[in-house]
Amino acid sequence: MNPILQNLLDNAGKSKDNSSAPPFPLRIRAEAQDGPLPEELCERQDIPYSDADSTLFADVVYPKRKESETLPIAVFVHGGALVTGDRKSNRVFCQELAKKGFVVYSLDYRLLDKADAFGMISDVCTGLAIVRKTAGEFGGDLMRVSLLAESAGSFIALYAVAAEKSGALRSMLGVQKYGLKINHLVLISGLIYTVTNDPVAMVYRDALYGDRTEDSVFMRRLIPDKRRMIKLLPPVFLVSSRADFLRSHTIRFVKALKENEHRYKGMYYSKGKDLTHAFPTLLPSLKQSADVIDAISVFLRK
Repeated sequence: MNPILQNLLDNAGKSKDNSSAPPFPLRIRAEAQDGPLPEELCERQDIPYSDADSTLFADVVYPKRKESETLPIAVFVHGGALVTGDRKSNRVFCQELAKKGFVVYSLDYRLLDKADAFGMISDVCTGLAIVRKTAGEFGGDLMRVSLLAESAGSFIALYAVAAEKSGALRSMLGVQKYGLKINHLVLISGLIYTVTNDPVAMVYRDALYGDRTEDSVFMRRLIPDKRRMIKLLPPVFLVSSRADFLRSHTIRFVKALKENEHRYKGMYYSKGKDLTHAFPTLLPSLKQSADVIDAISVFLRK
């Protein structure tokens, strides 16, 4: 295994037993997520979904509403370098988005100690199938579904969206249809490239794809910049900042979207030391984070 990735895994394991042990060698700031639920919101936790190898859970938060009212749905995939984090890691961000009038699901997926890329993507697809089955209970409108992801969750979300529209890609990834049209894709400080020679991608590539890294046709098929991959995506919203160590992924992908004349919106913050990696989701109380959440809300309603 790549030594950088092994260090991440080792630190993630230590942090489970020692809350003062940082899970990352990089300093990534985050706010507490365990505050009380805002009065205007409702919440359902621990909705189970599973495949043959695991049992996972989804949480959903949504505004109080009239019984006949239906609301757009936002499904969130957390980050955490694929070695840590879960559906509760961005609880405050999900609440802020719910305040804007969304039914917001947050999904689990297996991490690198238990799954490769194929398992992770399958987990999110299974979670989206649970959204389809349960959203009516919370007033969610299945015709207005968007998928949002932070950091390492971004490549999982991207492939989950693309695979729903391509039988060939589903077969290559070994995933099933989940029966939803995803109208928008939001990538916040995204880990977008995992199959290229990008320095960050090379940390993860072997662990994520195993022997398939020797299959050049398969690996080329998954490059996000390729036109046939971009054509499988809905309009894309991207967020990054100068202090984001993954900013090059966002900048590169914006260039690819622009070259392919694909609809997108990008927000890039060139100033502000506080605007670190994934700041809108990890630091939602910042003014700039509130601005991003407002912009996401507008984008998802188009």
